[in-house]
Amino acid sequence: MSHEIRTPMNGVMSMTELLQNTPLSAEQQDYLQTLRVSGENLLLIIDDILDLSKLEAREMHLEKLDFDPVSSVEAVADLLAPQANAKGIEVFTLLDTNLPVVLRGDPTRLRQVIMNLVGNAIKFTEQGEVQLQASLYDETDTTATITIAIQDTGIGIAPENQKILFQPFTQVDASTTRKYGGTGLGLAICKQLVEMMHGNIEVKSELGRGSVFSFNAVFEKSKWQSANTSIFQIQPQLQHKRLLIVDPHPTSRRILSSYALAWGMSVTESDSISVGLASLDRTIAIGQYYDVAIANLDGLGDCRELLEKLGKSPGNQRTYSIICTSSSSREQATSLVEQDFAYAYLIKPIRASRLLECLTSVLNTELSSGETALVTTLNNKHITQHLDLLAHLRILVAEDNLVNQKVALRQLKSLGCTAITCTANGQEALDLLKQQNYDIVLMDCQMPVLDGYETTHAIRQLEINSHHKTVVIGLTANAMKGDREKCLAAGMNDYLSKPVALDELSAMLYTWAVSQR
Repeated sequence: MSHEIRTPMNGVMSMTELLQNTPLSAEQQDYLQTLRVSGENLLLIIDDILDLSKLEAREMHLEKLDFDPVSSVEAVADLLAPQANAKGIEVFTLLDTNLPVVLRGDPTRLRQVIMNLVGNAIKFTEQGEVQLQASLYDETDTTATITIAIQDTGIGIAPENQKILFQPFTQVDASTTRKYGGTGLGLAICKQLVEMMHGNIEVKSELGRGSVFSFNAVFEKSKWQSANTSIFQIQPQLQHKRLLIVDPHPTSRRILSSYALAWGMSVTESDSISVGLASLDRTIAIGQYYDVAIANLDGLGDCRELLEKLGKSPGNQRTYSIICTSSSSREQATSLVEQDFAYAYLIKPIRASRLLECLTSVLNTELSSGETALVTTLNNKHITQHLDLLAHLRILVAEDNLVNQKVALRQLKSLGCTAITCTANGQEALDLLKQQNYDIVLMDCQMPVLDGYETTHAIRQLEINSHHKTVVIGLTANAMKGDREKCLAAGMNDYLSKPVALDELSAMLYTWAVSQR
C-alpha cells in the first residue's frame, strides 16, 4: 500500500518543486507554496498511518546501527529551526557534555520521536523558546540510557487532558484540531517507539505556562566507543583561551559557556552590550585581553560599537569576534563580516562541532575575514565545482512510471546533468548496461519484468571480472524500515525514498560522483 500511495505523490511533489523554480508571478508562487505544504502534510499523515499500522501489527523492527547521539539530536534542531524562527521562536539545543560518542540502535526512529515532539512544541508555542535537551541518564558496561527532554513556553495542557495524549487519534479538544491541525497519531507512535527502545515517555505541563515532554531510551554501547574521542573533551588549541560571551538569552549563554568550559576555555558572560563593554574595559585596565568574543545579534540590536572596540582598542588587537544569529539575520551578519567588524558568523541553533571548528579556525589560522566567513558558508567556487561534476555524469534512470520518469529527467536537467537515459524496466536497464557503462543508475525498486533488486544483483554479476563498478541508487516508495538493508543486500550503493527532493538528489549524486574520481 505504501508504494501505491507514495508513487503518485512523488510526481505531485517533485513537479511542484520544479515548477517553483520557473518564472512565475507572486500569486502563482503563493498557490504553489500552498500546494507544496499541503502535499508535505498529506505525506506526514500517510507516514503516520503506515507506521501505526506496522506497530499495531507488530511488524515494526528497530535497526541496530552505530550512530552519534550528538549529531542525531542537533540534526533535528537544524531542520526545525527555520519553522520556529518564522514564528519568532528560538530553538535551543542543550547537550550533556558526558553523552557517549557512539551508540548502537536505530537513529532514524530516535530522530522521528524527537522531531515529532519538537515539532509539536513549535506548533503550540506562540512566543518564547523551545529547548531540546539530551543527557546521559544511566549506563552499564554494555548499555547507555539517554534522556531527551523538550521544553516549551506554549499553551500548556490541562491535567485532565494529559491522560489521553498518547492514545491514537486523540487531541486535547476539537478547537486544538481546528486551530493547529494534526491527526492525533504522532504521540501514540512516539509512545510505542520509545517503548520499543526499552524506555518510557511522560509529560509535565501547566495550562498557559508550557510543557515538558521527556523520554528515556536504552541503547547498546558501540564496540567503537573507545576508538572515538568526544567532541566535548579538552581541546589543546583552545585550552586557557579567554572567551567573552555577549548574549541577552540566558539559555544561549548557558549552552555556549558549557561547551567552551568543556574545551578548557576561560569564560566571561555578559547579558547586554553595556555589560560587555564594561567587562572589556576592566580587562583592558589590567593589561589583559580576550582571545575571542561571541556576540548574539538577535536581541542585542546594533553591536558595532562592541565589535569595533574588541577589534581596535589598544591591547585588544588579538580579540577575534564571532557573530551568532538566526537565519533571518544572515544578511546583516554577512555585512558585518565583510566590513571587518567580525571574523566569522554562525547560524543558530549552533552545532557543537561548528562552534569548535569556528573557534579553532579563527584562533589558530591566519585567515582574512572573507576566508574565515567560509567556516559557515559555501563559496561560489565550490558550487561551480559541484555543478561541473554533475554535468559530466552518465546517468541511467530505470523507472516504469512515466510520470516519475519525467520528474527524474527534469530534476537531473535542472542540476546540469545532460547525459541521461531512461528505461521502463529492469531488463531494459540490464541490456543497456551490457552495451555501455554508466556512472550512476537511479533504480526504481518496484518494476515489471525485473525489479530493482533483481536488476542490481544481475549488474553485480556482470561486474565480477570488470574494473568498472556502477553506482546504483535505489528509489523506493515504501518508506519502511528494512528498505535500506534490502537495497544494500541486493548490491545497491545507496537509496532515496520517494518523493525525492531536489536537494537530496543533488547531494546524493555529488557524494557518489566524488567517490568515483
